[in-house]
Amino acid sequence: MGGHQASITSQQENDFVHGLVSYREMFTGGAYFGSNPVYVNSDGRPFSNFENWEDGSRPAMNRARRCIKVNEYGKWFQSCCKQYGATVCKKPSPQPVADGLPSADNDQHPDAVDYQVHNDDQPIDHKPHNDDTEAPNHHPIPLDEHVRPGPGMDSHLQTQILLEAIK
Repeated sequence: MGGHQASITSQQENDFVHGLVSYREMFTGGAYFGSNPVYVNSDGRPFSNFENWEDGSRPAMNRARRCIKVNEYGKWFQSCCKQYGATVCKKPSPQPVADGLPSADNDQHPDAVDYQVHNDDQPIDHKPHNDDTEAPNHHPIPLDEHVRPGPGMDSHLQTQILLEAIK
């Protein structure tokens, strides 16, 4: 699929992504690895200036809770990476053309992404992915639903939601 766990970079994106699975906790792409106590995103991008911690500020690093989850209220907290759970992934989306379909040469628009929700019976792979392959344990079932994020997000952000059946 060519996607990564969602790196949330703004309040608008946080609200949109949270709205996809607002009924439960979900993993984001933020975590820290090894002995370096610095958060990174699974897509390789630097950690954003935007943070939305449940207590208002980033908690002290906790080796047992290296991954970032979003709670049912849209706030972030540290979590064990080995837990089961939902995650939202995103990938670049083909640039829409006048008829709303991707162009024949599959041009990419830098600000357009597709979001995908996953809910698995196995722990999520939280390692950064440097290739263009689908992360293990992700088996989405597509729904024919196209949604645009709300006000404040990029106006040409083309979003397609693919949900996995929740058991």
